[in-house]
Amino acid sequence: MAHLAAELLDRSVLEPPLYANLILGSVNTAPATARSLAHLVDALPPGTTWAAGGLGPFQLPMNALAIFMGGHVRTGLEDNPSFDAERARPATNPGLVVA
Repeated sequence: MAHLAAELLDRSVLEPPLYANLILGSVNTAPATARSLAHLVDALPPGTTWAAGGLGPFQLPMNALAIFMGGHVRTGLEDNPSFDAERARPATNPGLVVA
């Protein structure tokens, strides 16, 4: 998708500044690792503002990595109905943001 964004910029379909949400941690996304997040960020067109989030138990680690890497945080109940990997604690928007 990052390479497609560059292509769409080249064809003037998109105009800067771009914003990208990077979601990691499921079988349909990149693995929730620092290496994957770094690779995705490096592939974005220069100047793209980005945020990262993780699905389920990967939410807080991906948020922390995003902040450490100079990005922004993406979170929400649609990706994280539970606050913990055991699904014992239901998530709340304030809990996901303040935790």
